[in-house]
Amino acid sequence: MTHRQDATSLGDVLPAALPHGRPSLASLPGGRWRRALRRLAGVALPRAMRGMLRRRWRLTRAGLRAHLLALVLAALVPALAVGTMAAWIAVEGEEAAEVMRLHDAAWAFSLAIDRELGTQIAALEAFAAAPALRAGPPPGTLPAGALPAGGLAELDAYARRLARQIGIPVSLVRPDGQALINTALAPEETPSRVSRPAFVAEVLAAGRPLVSDLITNPATGRQVFSVGVPVRNAAGEAVMVLCAASPLARMQRLLASQYLGEAAYAAISDAGGRIIARSDARHGQMVGRTLPPANQAQFVNHREGRFRGISLMGIDTVYAFHGLAAAPGWTVFVGEPAAAIEAARRGPLLALAAGGLLALALGGSLALLQARRILRPLARLHDHALALSADRAHPDPARLPPLPVAELEALRRGFAAAEGALHQRAAAERRALAGLNAIYAAVPVGLALLDRECRYRSLNNALAEMHELPVALHLGRHVAEVAPALWPQVEPYYRTVLETGEPVLDRLVRGAPRPLAEPRERLVSYAPVRDEAGEIWGVSIVAYDVTEQRRAAADLAASEERFRLLVEGVTDHALLMLDAEGRVASWNTGAERVKGWPMQEAIGQPYALFFTAEDRAAGLPASILADARRHGVYRGEGWRLRRDGSRFRAAVTITALCDEAGRLRGFAKVSRDVTERRREEEMRSLLAREVDHRAKNVLAVALSLLRLTPRADAAQFAASVEGRIAAMARAHSVLATGGWRGAELRGLAEGELAAHAGQVSLAGPRLGLSPDAVQPVAMLLHELATNAAKYGALSRAGGQVALRWEHDAEGGLRLDWQERGGPAVAAPGGRRGFGSRLVATLVGQQLGGQITFDWQPEGMCCRITLPPWRLQAEPPAPQPAGPVPIPA
Repeated sequence: MTHRQDATSLGDVLPAALPHGRPSLASLPGGRWRRALRRLAGVALPRAMRGMLRRRWRLTRAGLRAHLLALVLAALVPALAVGTMAAWIAVEGEEAAEVMRLHDAAWAFSLAIDRELGTQIAALEAFAAAPALRAGPPPGTLPAGALPAGGLAELDAYARRLARQIGIPVSLVRPDGQALINTALAPEETPSRVSRPAFVAEVLAAGRPLVSDLITNPATGRQVFSVGVPVRNAAGEAVMVLCAASPLARMQRLLASQYLGEAAYAAISDAGGRIIARSDARHGQMVGRTLPPANQAQFVNHREGRFRGISLMGIDTVYAFHGLAAAPGWTVFVGEPAAAIEAARRGPLLALAAGGLLALALGGSLALLQARRILRPLARLHDHALALSADRAHPDPARLPPLPVAELEALRRGFAAAEGALHQRAAAERRALAGLNAIYAAVPVGLALLDRECRYRSLNNALAEMHELPVALHLGRHVAEVAPALWPQVEPYYRTVLETGEPVLDRLVRGAPRPLAEPRERLVSYAPVRDEAGEIWGVSIVAYDVTEQRRAAADLAASEERFRLLVEGVTDHALLMLDAEGRVASWNTGAERVKGWPMQEAIGQPYALFFTAEDRAAGLPASILADARRHGVYRGEGWRLRRDGSRFRAAVTITALCDEAGRLRGFAKVSRDVTERRREEEMRSLLAREVDHRAKNVLAVALSLLRLTPRADAAQFAASVEGRIAAMARAHSVLATGGWRGAELRGLAEGELAAHAGQVSLAGPRLGLSPDAVQPVAMLLHELATNAAKYGALSRAGGQVALRWEHDAEGGLRLDWQERGGPAVAAPGGRRGFGSRLVATLVGQQLGGQITFDWQPEGMCCRITLPPWRLQAEPPAPQPAGPVPIPA
């Protein structure tokens, strides 16, 4: 049976079932019940049901049974619709909860795997930072396939302890892929090359820990992934790689440790989309297989998410995934077949459908049974209503026999109460009208009512006082007669209201209503007044006298303008206001100059915007405002940010602003840039400490020279001490001139060898010495020159000394002193003199370098090497690099 046939049969059956000759609810006068039921049906019933009732049942002419049945349907159908919607939402919620469970599981697995990889990386980094490993010989100097008995054997033992600790073999690999240590082998076995040297190169190039993709050993077929950590030498260069080959079974056990359900599973894929591990029994079958491209595309540019795709087994699956922080490109995903998730939806919906059909059938039957009980008392009420509407004699409703239905009995009692209340309501309306008239006359706002000819029909005392005329002199008169001076201003407003029917609101009317009257300012609104037919017959007026308010507003605006000019005139201080939440409410020119933010961008920004990231993380902005709120004012200094990201030192004063009730309204903030002042104070303090430190060092060295210089000959003792202290003084002057930041080597050498001008040549690149190396190098050059002047090339007129320097292979300094043209020399024997001991002490102990002497017959040669940290990254000033003789 179609929907149309079913509706027709019901419409034919219901009227026929009603008793003949009985009045129905639809026949009541006025049609109020019919309209109410029609409105109820229009709100409660769905569109299809409303159309069926209108076209077939004709409820407005049907009996009570049809109405009750429609009422039951109107109650049940929306309830069933709501129940269906609730069930659907519940089912959808269960499905969403299941998907969210997958997402939470993927997130939890990613945390566990990140923690596992992080533990391995941390252990390897601790091993890589071992002093014995960082200070060891360059990897290229070790013979391949052998473990020396020294430091490498100790590292091998350490590596085996680490491997036992983390449960994974550890190997130390050179850049060419040759393993120096492999804990998977016995100590006496020779390590071979790693199976994937490209990964070693990647770790060295990146200079940070990396996790490889899936690696298959070509010899054994064993599948692993490797964690690589760079090993740095003393200069900070990555020269080797520590690798830990992790078996896949370890990751599989980690995934299988959490129960996900019978159908769900978890897996890990590397950056190439290959399966690393899987939580279920298909781990061995799936390892190494590549995910479908459509599934891999979901991971691109996404840290986490959910999607639906086809698995490697060809099953439609819902996935949740999460990327790994410790292994970029790796992804943990948890999947469950879509069929398993959707299976939970069918049962509740089928149960709801069966229950809904049963409820409709039962409700319709009960509605038909109750209709017979209601019809008889309803007829008596119907007769009473007809008599009441026709104003005929009718019995008092209170004397009608009681009705068996409680609602109908309440209706009968209501009729009796309504008739008595009509008289009381009329009296109350009269009293209310009198009260309204009293309010209308006494309200301080001007009110009036005008007809279409703009004549006053009524007005109150407030409007009469505005016009300075009694109320009686307004009634029946035109506005132009009452207020001739104001009529030209207000006439357009009246015409607009009368012609368009739209109100005109809040129009300012200035001036006196008549000559010699006091000028005032009024805010007036005009609205149309309509009759029962909707035609405009007049205009209502509401007028406010705003003279005093506008004068006060003008005075306030002038005062605020003067204050604004004062604030804008301050350019060396940032003056701003903050609201109670710490947002910028005002911004002066000084704030724009100090902080760099234009007013348009600064207004509304949080106060914390101007703090450094570390201060915001520490909660300093909120702490400062809380301190100002607690104590009334806050004063302090700190680093702040300009708009371009640069920092400056600010002296800040913040004052809390409260109203009379003590409620916080905002803050007044004054700040000043004190960066230069603070920098000058710090520089003075730094220089004072440096001068103190240098002076103490100079005095200590001078005292040592006095104590250690041989005193057999007083004149020679005085000359030696004087020369060495003079060398220290010259170095001290060079340091002071350069602000104690070091000195350029060439300038220092020229100063120390100036006494031998014409016999000394200098050659070498532009190099700068660190502050701690300047005085030792100056004394070193002084001792070499003194020795050459006494016994070497500088003791003769034709002798020459060549001083050359350059960087060595490790980035340090190599300094060569070569003498030619002096007397024949021979290596000294026996006990060394004080000069030789002083030179050795300066190079070995103070500079941390090495010195060697070559006593050639044509002249002594000396080579000095200093470590890299005795040099400056940037020399103070450029100089020529070729050999330059010191001018005579």
